[in-house]
Amino acid sequence: MTKEDLKIKWNGIYIIQRKWIENREERKKEALFVKKIREAENNTLEWEIPGLGYWKTNTPNESLPNEPENSFDSLITETETNPESDESKKYPETLSLSPPSRYISSISRWEDKKQKEFVRNFQKENRTPNLDQFIRLDFKKEFLLTDEEKTKLKLYSGNLKSELTYCLESDLCKGWEEILTLIRLQSIELSLSSGYFVIPKKTKKNLFYREITGLEIPKEVWAKKKEEAQELFQLTKNRFFSFYDPTSFQDWETIGGKVHSIYTENLEFTDMDTYPKAAAKIKITLTNASLTNDSNLLLTYQTRSNHYEKLVSGIYSYHLISKNCTNELFRYLNIFYPDPATRKERLGGTVSEKTNSLSFVPAIAYHQVKSNYKTKEPKQFLSYRLAKKREANLGFFSNIKEDVTFFSSTYKKNSFDPSFVFFTDDTIGLRPIYGLTNITWGIGNTGIGLFYLPWDKGKRLKQAAEGVFFSLPEIFFFNIRKGFFPYVTSEDLPKSYLQENLQTK
Repeated sequence: MTKEDLKIKWNGIYIIQRKWIENREERKKEALFVKKIREAENNTLEWEIPGLGYWKTNTPNESLPNEPENSFDSLITETETNPESDESKKYPETLSLSPPSRYISSISRWEDKKQKEFVRNFQKENRTPNLDQFIRLDFKKEFLLTDEEKTKLKLYSGNLKSELTYCLESDLCKGWEEILTLIRLQSIELSLSSGYFVIPKKTKKNLFYREITGLEIPKEVWAKKKEEAQELFQLTKNRFFSFYDPTSFQDWETIGGKVHSIYTENLEFTDMDTYPKAAAKIKITLTNASLTNDSNLLLTYQTRSNHYEKLVSGIYSYHLISKNCTNELFRYLNIFYPDPATRKERLGGTVSEKTNSLSFVPAIAYHQVKSNYKTKEPKQFLSYRLAKKREANLGFFSNIKEDVTFFSSTYKKNSFDPSFVFFTDDTIGLRPIYGLTNITWGIGNTGIGLFYLPWDKGKRLKQAAEGVFFSLPEIFFFNIRKGFFPYVTSEDLPKSYLQENLQTK
């Protein structure tokens, strides 16, 4: 019961956080819109409507309507006078537990209207698909549509048409829901006509926190990754065709985008968003009233946006010691069960999130959980490198050799890791000595980085500084570096990984 209860509580916290972030984005959109008005040239500004970019179209001119209540002037006025709640006077801890009132800007409501207009005019205008915004999975014959799959896609097309008809007749759907249905109908049509699966592109973001530079993946690794991608594609396809579910399209499109990225070797993975977002620009002709509006209007909107940005940043702030990912877990658990007796019944006891409890240190948190909570036999999930070492059952000197990056058989230098000499995650006694060596190495690389600064725009200098940063905890017996292993394939994974995954299901 506690497991399901906790799952519900954590999901609730996630939904609250998502609402705060969505409200922040709405205010940023307002500020951007007003900024574009102030910067408009020749009484015209361009604004992108999400979803419309999947079809070819000339940039339409959107004149301001005659009705005052529908004009952009009234949109701005309405948004400006929208009452701001007194959220900022509450404590961040309180705000993170209470969902804010949903804030939908007038700009978003206008976008919704334009999306609906596009859908309703779609058949009249006979739009041509913008093939640049669709992905065709035509790499091998294994990707060809079978007759059975074509029949299934036609059935799915009928289901989508029924959903779109319902939206058009009832007007209960949002604009993005109608556009999304239309995009998927277009994808099925392109799939049937080409004989290969076609999916819409999604917004693309870099998967990694570091810019990918100098990463040369060996050909044999690419070949293996493509085999794995095809297996993933087949598995997802079987699930997609097992039963019709409106939400199943999202997984299908996401996996298809990943497969495409692997086969084209571009290392771009699709953003895990709700729906594809390719936008089309609309030109908006402004009235003189818009252009001669109060000169302080932009400042007003930017101030509102900045205020909300600071508010959300305060609610979900981060501090390495007082508010990191470890002690935040304990804080929420204590909030979920505020009564100590209930906490003892459900969890077995209490782990304090206070700084003086040292629960912000993961290693100490582990022992506190083991001592205070009702726990089963703990399972140890080793990092990739340590699992490989254990599997190899190395001798004393070979074990030390694996800890040196220059001689390791499992670790290959890559652009994600700053340069360092020793791994320190499986030694405690030698950790300060290894750490001091890593720091010295990082400082030496700092000098090299300064020399190359005019040519590499600080890349080496940044990596050297990061090397020193990640090595500093090691002289105090703490380890936070595990290393990146971007060339690993499924065949390289330790056998224990499969067993551990099965045990945790």
